[in-house]
Amino acid sequence: MEMLQKLLSQVGSGSTTGITLTANRGGMKPWIVDTGASDHMTGDAAILQNYKPSNGHSSVHIADGSKSKIAGTGSIKLTIDLYLDSVFHVPNLDCNLLSISKLARDLQCVTKFYPNSCVFQDLKSGKMIGSAELCSGLYLLSCGQFSNQVSQSSCVQS
Repeated sequence: MEMLQKLLSQVGSGSTTGITLTANRGGMKPWIVDTGASDHMTGDAAILQNYKPSNGHSSVHIADGSKSKIAGTGSIKLTIDLYLDSVFHVPNLDCNLLSISKLARDLQCVTKFYPNSCVFQDLKSGKMIGSAELCSGLYLLSCGQFSNQVSQSSCVQS
């Protein structure tokens, strides 16, 4: 919170400088909302809990058409209401992929896409369980939902 107050104090009331704040979880890469992924995937085993190595015979096809080995599976809690189970660890993957089809099946939720964001909503309660923001053409899970560590990611002069 101190860091946030310090950053906000640097922006004068008449200033045209905008500060974009993001939160991170020990440097974890953002989760890309992916309507084409069949499963949740990450290249970083360190972020997974309950990690179980695979038998080494399973693989996935990735967007560039190549096959990559699945090294193991685990789970991760991204928000209070957004818990991902059976996340594939694919060491060759340089990002985190959030599968919309798997999210819908496993958590019984719907994803609503808007021009600059999308939201994940529980089908039974109607409660919003997560959201993502459009960034460079990709919907990225709003990292601020799962961490209290605030850091300055960019300043934009307008």
